[in-house]
Amino acid sequence: MTTLATFACSLTLAACFLACVPRHRTWFTPLGAGTLYAYLLHGFVAQTAEHEGWYGGVWLRHPTGAATLTLLAAALTTALCTPPVRHVCQAVLEKPLRRTLTQLTGR
Repeated sequence: MTTLATFACSLTLAACFLACVPRHRTWFTPLGAGTLYAYLLHGFVAQTAEHEGWYGGVWLRHPTGAATLTLLAAALTTALCTPPVRHVCQAVLEKPLRRTLTQLTGR
């Protein structure tokens, strides 16, 4: 019974999410197209911050520091989704479809 309830909740949440997705282009549509880049590239920034000890600062233990870090993370995520970043990293993160089709078909 618990499994059935979990599946019902998952289905409801998926339907709610899809109901919130706009059907037309908006100002943030290009950012949504670049979320793969934010997902794949943010780890480099996070690992650099960890290695440099940026997370150990006393300033993070205050609400102002946490809010500042949240705003910086949002700005970084937005920057990683922009078309210039996508253009620079596209050759590394995405294989051209034509090359992939050639490999699959042998032509």
